[in-house]
Order: sequence, then structure tokens, then C-alpha cells
Amino acid sequence: MKPIITFLFLFLTHIVVHSQDYGVESIGYNPPHSYNQESSLVNLDDVYSDVIDIGFTFNFYGEDHDQLVIGSNVVINFDSSNANGFCNWNTDPDSFPSTDFPIVNAIFGPYHDVDVSVADDPEVAFINFGQFGTAPNRRFVVNFYENPQFSCNDLISTSQIVLYETTNIIEVYIRERFRCSPWNNGLAVIGVINQTGDMGVAAPNRDLNLEGWEAFNEAWRFSAFQGTVPEAYNTSLDMCDEDGDQTETFDLNFATPSVIGNQTNVAVTYHSTFLDANDNLNPFSSNLYTNTQNPEVIYARAEDTNGLFAVSDVTLQLVTCIDNDNDGVDTVDEDLNNDGILSNDDTDNDGIPNYLDPDDDNDQVNTQDEVTGIGAGFTDSTYTFIDTDDDGLENYLDNDDDGDAANSIDEDHNGNGTPIDDDINNNGIPDFLDAEVNTVVVLSTENNTLNSLAIFPNPASNQITISFPTNVPSGEIQIISLSGQIIQEKSINATTNLTLDISTLKNGIYFISIVSKEGKQVRKFIKK
Repeated sequence: MKPIITFLFLFLTHIVVHSQDYGVESIGYNPPHSYNQESSLVNLDDVYSDVIDIGFTFNFYGEDHDQLVIGSNVVINFDSSNANGFCNWNTDPDSFPSTDFPIVNAIFGPYHDVDVSVADDPEVAFINFGQFGTAPNRRFVVNFYENPQFSCNDLISTSQIVLYETTNIIEVYIRERFRCSPWNNGLAVIGVINQTGDMGVAAPNRDLNLEGWEAFNEAWRFSAFQGTVPEAYNTSLDMCDEDGDQTETFDLNFATPSVIGNQTNVAVTYHSTFLDANDNLNPFSSNLYTNTQNPEVIYARAEDTNGLFAVSDVTLQLVTCIDNDNDGVDTVDEDLNNDGILSNDDTDNDGIPNYLDPDDDNDQVNTQDEVTGIGAGFTDSTYTFIDTDDDGLENYLDNDDDGDAANSIDEDHNGNGTPIDDDINNNGIPDFLDAEVNTVVVLSTENNTLNSLAIFPNPASNQITISFPTNVPSGEIQIISLSGQIIQEKSINATTNLTLDISTLKNGIYFISIVSKEGKQVRKFIKK
């Protein structure tokens, strides 16, 4: 079968790398050209194309290639002996890389079993390629457009693989990839593998260890690096547009991580264009930079003492200083460190800055509920910043609102995903705001069934109640002193609540041990 070339337009991005191994980074989904097609290259199931000229020399794992073959299961293979042969679909063994992997010396974008031959309309579903550009910046592009998955013909996948001359960069763009669970466990991989299969790199969470992943509008860049190099890092600096003129002065020092990869001896410079950063031209004279558009992308070059480097996108963005996440806290007030940068305030370290996060402390109680006084009163529809445990940290930033050493989310006793409606002792105060209900300080967690039991009050004077998540079969409860002496024992039998008399105990710290066929739990309480 002879290939028919589809010509497409591509804007080149460019980076010089030092091979042999590969690094991978997430990049924005912005395919450099459309998925338009003129005719199909491969329209059969599980086959490779004829030998195709790349149009330039491309170095892959240290070897130069000027030809390749395209596999119908979303593969670019540099072993031309596979031409017009069988393109494997299997992922056995389910590990990557592996010398036993069914396809080596290849790029996967993503490798999974698709069958373009069953497409209802070959003008809609196709595989094709294009060669374009001028030396030394030519590109080779392969489209896998709306390819039906084998055994799940209604699930389609669309992706694009781009090879760059000179830089030997590989980019993979995924418009959509669905999971076909009934076939091959829905497995797929985005990555590269060398000639023998003993080296390879998969995109994070896009390998065979994550069964049946799906992806939409994402992209990955594979760059050939040698040894330990500065890691490329994508970041953003978000600021309030104080005067509404769409310009502010950004301090780029906030975009520079203190440690890049495993190295601290790395120089970082900033540039207006990717090419300038790649060629180390026209660095900014100052790390104080006033944006010229909003948003604006600039480029950081991180270079170590050996001359190895990586180039990263840095997005500068101005936002209106209102309540961007509708959580009851004005955006300007979510700049907790008062450095003028909104994107580096992330209380719960979930990757979402507070000004865009409706649950700033990740306790499963929305910030809006915590600033309007959940469980503690609400007056005249005005926001009240509440600090239940007086620890200097307002509830919406505090994952232990009542200071009982139990994270608020761990006081979700009914297991419905929020602690708002849990009130074990029926005193009208949600347990996550009630220091008398302590469900943590777990010294033994031998069985998950008992993990959510609660003891209250804590500290206690005369009585302490143990509340079980379900009826607990026969077992034994012991109160044990710090020295290990058993102070009190009691049998349990099919109960959900049990009250113990501790009035005769001396003041101090004790442990409660609960043992049944459901497992064992040990909790600490204070007698006062």
C-alpha cells in the first residue's frame, strides 16, 4: 500500500536537548494544526503501513532514522521491517517498559486496540500523515482521527503525534480517548520505548499501571535528555488587576521553584518566546516584569552547570478581584501571604489555589459554609469568619475546626462524604465543631470496620460513650492505664452505643481497647 500525504500547517516550537533518555512533561492542548484529511493512509485492522520517508533525519534513542512505519493501533515504529505486516494490539506483559513488550522501537500515542476498518464513513475516520516546513525546522505529523475502538466501536479516539527536526522532540496530542472495559481491560499507554524494550518512558498516569484511563484535550512532550537534568515545570502567576487596566508588574521570582528536579545549583532566566529561551537569547534584564497582554505566556529556561537545560511555560494572568470561586471570601482576601500572587496560596496543597478552590482546607465542608457560620450561628446574612477552636486559624483554612486532634473529614461518621450532618451526642453541634467528640488518636487500625467508631466526651469526668458504626458482635472492651495496667473490662454484644462509668478513675490519660471478631481499635481519652 502506498502512502498518500496530507499537507497541514504547523507552527514550530523548538528546544535543544541532550540525549539519550527521555523526559516527559505535560503541555497545553493546542495542536499545531487541524485534523483535516484528504485521504486515508491505513484502513485495515492491526496493520502497519508501507515504509514512509520522514523527510529529515530524526534521532530516536540515539539512532538516526529517515524512515518509519505507522501502525493502525496508534503507533509510530522505526523498524521498517514491519512494513505492511501485523501491528500487535496486545499489552502483555502489563508492564512498561519491558523487553517482552509486543512493540519496541516505537512511539505510542496512545497504543491501544483500534479498528478503523469498521468506521461507518471512511471520510470521517482515518489515519494519515503530513510532512512540512523547511530545514532545519521540518515536522512530521501523524493523525489518528475518530478511530473506533475494537470491540467498542461506538467509542472513538482522536490523537496526533508530531516529530520535530533538529530538536528530536516528540509531542502527543489527545483530543479524546475513552476506556473500552470489555476488551483488554481498557489498557493503553502514551509513551516511548527503545529498540530492546529495556528503556521507555510513559506519560504520568497514562501507563499500564492505571487500568482503563481516559483522557480529553491533553498533550505531552517527550524530550531526549541525558543524565539528571533540570525538570521542566509548568506554572502560573495570578494577580489581582487592581486598577482594571489589564497590566500589573509580576515578580517572576515567585515562578522559580527553590529546587528544580534534584538540583539546587540551577540558573533560571525568563524570555518572551520559546525560541529565545531555547537558544538562550534576549533574557529579561529583571525578574520584575510588566505584562503586555492578559493572559501572557513567557518562558523560563532552567540550566545546570553542565549546560543541560529545560524550557517551561509560565502563564501570567490578571483576574478581577471579586469572589472568583463564589466561596464567600473575596479574591483579594485569599492572598494569604500578602505577596500579591494568588496562585501560590494553596492551603490544602491540592494544586488548586485558594481563590479558585471552593473548599480551601479540603475538609469536605465548603468554604462558603464555614464562613457563614455552619454549626455556630449566622446573623443578618453577613459573612462571619469563625475560629471555633481559637487556634488563630479560621475554620475555612483549618482542617481540624474544633481542635480535638481529629481532622474534620474524619468526623463524617455516617460516611456520606461530609461531616456537616454528623452529631453523635445529639447536642445540636456537628461533631467536627464539637471538641467533646473525638474520633481520631487511633493507635491500632487492624480492621476498617471499626475505624469510624467514636468516643465522647473527651476529656470526660464521669462517663464516656463509645459509638460504633454498626452493631458490633461479641467482644471485649478494656480501659488501660499508661503503664499498661488493665483498669476496667467489659463485654460487648451486638451494640451500637456503650457507656462506661469512669468516675472512680484518677485524672490522667487512659486507653480504650476494643477487640471483637471485626478487628481491634485502641483510642486515647483524658479523665478530668
